[in-house]
Amino acid sequence: NLVLTHNRLSELPNLDKLKKLKGLNLIGNQLKELPNLDKLENLKLLYLDTNQLSVLPPGIFDELTSLKSLNLSRNKLSVLPEGIFDQLTSLEWLDLSDNKINKNDPALQNLPDRISVFV
Repeated sequence: NLVLTHNRLSELPNLDKLKKLKGLNLIGNQLKELPNLDKLENLKLLYLDTNQLSVLPPGIFDELTSLKSLNLSRNKLSVLPEGIFDQLTSLEWLDLSDNKINKNDPALQNLPDRISVFV
């Protein structure tokens, strides 16, 4: 696990070499965008709440098929790329609360019942 909470980070270093990383906690930073996360294929927990994310690139989570918990609450997201969660075949918990996202956002339609979603 890597915990980098409340460090005022505005960008992340390259995390590609942390292939065995299972948890990444970035709560309470100043991130406006995310780097490519596709090498973190063993990641199970990703906490990005209380940052300044306003846009998520399409496909940003596509390689994170082991991810079980994703927290994006308390950011500035207003719309999600369609299909952004489609490849997250292990996802069980998704928190998008305290954003500007509508619960009828197309990216949230047809999510499997196994996922607990908070908007």
